[in-house]
Amino acid sequence: MDSSDGENLPLGQCLEALLRARGMSMRALARRVEVAPSHLSRITRGADSKRPSGSLARRVATALDLPSDHFAEARIDTILECVGADAELRDDVYRLVLRRAGS
Repeated sequence: MDSSDGENLPLGQCLEALLRARGMSMRALARRVEVAPSHLSRITRGADSKRPSGSLARRVATALDLPSDHFAEARIDTILECVGADAELRDDVYRLVLRRAGS
């Protein structure tokens, strides 16, 4: 996936605009993704430092007819799963991160 194909803002920052564009309410989306509307509301407000899991980000994307990896949280979750399961990849990513951080 090219990063231009996905959203790089947190799901919470773009959810309300996506709902407006689709004429969908927060309650309707919450029903589709099987969470409480208050949970989605807290995510959009950033209340209690709420951030969606990768799984929820994928379900929201699917419910909004977007690719399942549209939101950064879904892509981050996939990266963490892969890196956690592969020691060589983990070392490669770590070296890359250190180079980018200038360490």
